[in-house]
Amino acid sequence: MAEKLFPGAAFGPTIQGLPVEVEQAYMEARDCLSASATTAAELLCRKILMHVAVDKGATEGQSFAFYIDYLEKEGYVTPPMRGWVKLIKDHGNESTHKLPEPERKRAEGTILFTASFCAASTRRVIWQISLHPGRNEKDALRINAAVFRRRVIDCFSFEKQKSLRI
Repeated sequence: MAEKLFPGAAFGPTIQGLPVEVEQAYMEARDCLSASATTAAELLCRKILMHVAVDKGATEGQSFAFYIDYLEKEGYVTPPMRGWVKLIKDHGNESTHKLPEPERKRAEGTILFTASFCAASTRRVIWQISLHPGRNEKDALRINAAVFRRRVIDCFSFEKQKSLRI
């Protein structure tokens, strides 16, 4: 049996232009997954939603539900992104309240959705705009939803994929 070296390479894309606290939490989530700490990675992805809300003007110290509502009301969560946010929230909740550790593939999917949410919500949609010159930001958000769905298709069971609606 081959030895594992820890930490491994950080999983997930590097996102430029994130606010400092969001970037620190995102990098920490990636580092957790590189050390096979899947529970910690999913908890941090959930917490990133709060960091983004506070960065966008929400008052710190509110309930988690308040932050999700704030992001939606202020337009930082677009209709194609609702599935991403629900998945990140649900996986973080499950990691918090259930004893079994999440499988690595699921945690990888959570990080990919978090990366896409961070990039889109900070209006730094860098993956698809560069591939599709002349497209506006709304088109890029729509394209990102389709691309990320394809990238994480093997991370979830068929039944969960159908319920994501992204």
